[in-house]
Amino acid sequence: MAVICFVGGFITGRSVPGKRGAFAALLAAFVLFVVIIVGTHGVAVKFGSLVTKLAVLAALAMAVSVMSGYVAGRGIRNEAFRTSLASTLIGLILVTGSIIGIKRSVGQVLTIAEALAPSAGSKEDSDVRAPETCRTNLKALYSAMNMYAQDWGGLPPAANWDANKEFVSRVPHNSELHCPAVSNGHDSRYGYAYNTAVAGKSLGTAATLKQMKDATKTPLLYDSSNLSAGAADAYTSLATPGRHHGKDYVLYLDGHIEAVSPK
Repeated sequence: MAVICFVGGFITGRSVPGKRGAFAALLAAFVLFVVIIVGTHGVAVKFGSLVTKLAVLAALAMAVSVMSGYVAGRGIRNEAFRTSLASTLIGLILVTGSIIGIKRSVGQVLTIAEALAPSAGSKEDSDVRAPETCRTNLKALYSAMNMYAQDWGGLPPAANWDANKEFVSRVPHNSELHCPAVSNGHDSRYGYAYNTAVAGKSLGTAATLKQMKDATKTPLLYDSSNLSAGAADAYTSLATPGRHHGKDYVLYLDGHIEAVSPK
């Protein structure tokens, strides 16, 4: 792509005179930059801010390639040997740097993708395993929530709930705080949100979470589109589309789990 951009800029510099050529090259560079940033937005949302940074670097590399080609083509058009040679060398150096930058960026993106991918088995296998693993995770989190509530007389507060030491100490494994459909269990993507309507709520006269009012109908934790640590809201961020065969898992206050279709 960088070479194609360079050639396009070179032809523009060689064939389009004066300000029109410079404007055309600048416009092409700008359009390329915008298209790459917009086109990678969905991937950035899925994989995080690092992908956004890499997309910006790649977009800048393409824009530089266009302008490098224009500089080289413009120098040759001037018919001055030294100017032509200097412009061409500068353009080739810049586009070479662009290609190296893009290659390194792509390498980093592939590294991220490999880190997030299952360590073994096919995609079909992971699709089968993820729902069951998610249910297991939610059951472990429920057990930890219930023990916390019995020891402290109520549920943990919403703020940084998945970093609350008293709660986390009751979770058997850190990976259980991460939904397996969006995380490898060790990264900065979590995928579960805490219902703020019950966060910090006292047990009152109930001995366990199951005995609390409307426990069978009240969401506690659920698959969320917010992948950040400590995600919490009033049950408004169900992942869309559904994360497990088109549905999201919701853990209720009484401990049962339902597969729910997001609206």
